[in-house]
Amino acid sequence: MDRTERFYKIDQMINDRKLVPFKDLQDGLEISRATLKRDLDYMRNRLNAPIIWDRELGGYRFDKVSPQIGGQYELPGLWFNSSEVHALLTMQHLLANVDPGGILTPHIQPLMARLNALLGSADNTAEEIRKRILIVGQGKRKMKIEHFERVGSALLRRKRMVITYFARGKGETTEREVSPQRLVHYRENWYLDAWCHMRDELRNFSVDSILRAEVLEKKAKDVSRSSMDEILGPGYGIFTGKNVQTAKLRFTPERARWVAQEQWHPNQKGTLGSDGSYMLELPYADDRELIMDILKFGAEVEVIGPAVLKKRVKAEIGKAWLPGLAGAQERSQSPGINRYYQNPDFSQWQATFESEGREIFEQRHVIVEALELKPGMVVADVGAGTGVLSLLFAQKVGAGGTVIAQDIAPEFLRGIEERAKKAGLTQLRTLLGGEKDARLPANSVDLVFTSDTYHHFEFPQAMLASLHAALKPGGRLIIIDYEKIPGRSSSWVLGHVRANRATVISEITAAGFMLDRTHDFLRENFFLEFRKP
Repeated sequence: MDRTERFYKIDQMINDRKLVPFKDLQDGLEISRATLKRDLDYMRNRLNAPIIWDRELGGYRFDKVSPQIGGQYELPGLWFNSSEVHALLTMQHLLANVDPGGILTPHIQPLMARLNALLGSADNTAEEIRKRILIVGQGKRKMKIEHFERVGSALLRRKRMVITYFARGKGETTEREVSPQRLVHYRENWYLDAWCHMRDELRNFSVDSILRAEVLEKKAKDVSRSSMDEILGPGYGIFTGKNVQTAKLRFTPERARWVAQEQWHPNQKGTLGSDGSYMLELPYADDRELIMDILKFGAEVEVIGPAVLKKRVKAEIGKAWLPGLAGAQERSQSPGINRYYQNPDFSQWQATFESEGREIFEQRHVIVEALELKPGMVVADVGAGTGVLSLLFAQKVGAGGTVIAQDIAPEFLRGIEERAKKAGLTQLRTLLGGEKDARLPANSVDLVFTSDTYHHFEFPQAMLASLHAALKPGGRLIIIDYEKIPGRSSSWVLGHVRANRATVISEITAAGFMLDRTHDFLRENFFLEFRKP
């Protein structure tokens, strides 16, 4: 046995027998005389164990005068080495983050204080552990400690409760009597599974939505584990229901590398496809939480079935990106990124935008050809800048078409108007856009073009919603923007550009567009074509 185990064995033998001769300790531990002496000296001098030699009785015993408080790595009946103490302190740090209100922490504080003292000034102290471990919570809601404590008390004492409960979904407050069955910690929040005597059925309650809690001296109704699992178990997440269906989700090969290792439901089934994609099948009874999880993957997941789930996901995407709605709720994703365009010098920016070495300018004619513009088309150049591409678009759509050069900088628009006038391109007009709205007429545009502009959308959700509304059914959205690849892109791009190609695709498909095709002739930029269904 190792040294720590010997310490435990010595402590146990003296506790059990009260008096243990040296020879008995040596035989019981199967160690040499010198090793036993070293162990005893270490326990007394370093661990403060109150072990004394009783000459009259001829054995070792614990001193009855000095309390057996132990020392480094000692707990009543347990011994810990330094690695185990570090693990306990790490768990305490985790508990403190799961329990920021202090519900559990006060009860284990004496233990934690003892562990902190045991480590002293050693390496990897408790403070060092707290510095080196970061626990990030998302969606955690505040709750009253006393409500949690009363719920816990009623749960363990098997007593009923009267609660005043605010149902967020309906915005209603009711008072009801419940029999607590179990507490569930799920996605940073606490939930109570309980028998609701008002509804006469099992219900799930968010502990943070309990406005008042009172424990009754009435015996709680007990619901069997099997019954609870039958009613609450089959569903997905915290929502329950009786009509259990099977969702089939196919993830892209890139996303499959993560999702294939995740557990969404205890009864899920997963299959890797020959192309690297991943098919996930899982039961659900209420689709609300499942839809939220699906939407966060954007274009990297496809709902295969059932049809009703596919329809609901599509409807939620449509609702989430209604013009004005996203803008009202969305925060700036890149604060201050457009400050240089508040009062720009047109000639200065023309020299920058239209210079040799700038990929978009060098490849402008190839880009225009790739768009396959036809006479009579209506094209919006969003973020037109100095208008070099707007002028080329106007030539392609002809006198029967329209090109709208849109920008948020009036100085740019004035400069474009002068260039169009000199070129005799009456089909080119300008439009002042907003931060959250392109201000294009609804269902009026065949193609929306953006070049090095997407990363300048401070409010991408709102802007995408307005572009979606402006396009005709089947209309195209063109996004050309910088590739953001660590180790390959410049430090300026890595610091200036918000989203990489995958993020852009995810955001745009989530806005209701379909990725139609990509062009790969640019080196520094990606060239994506989306279509409005």
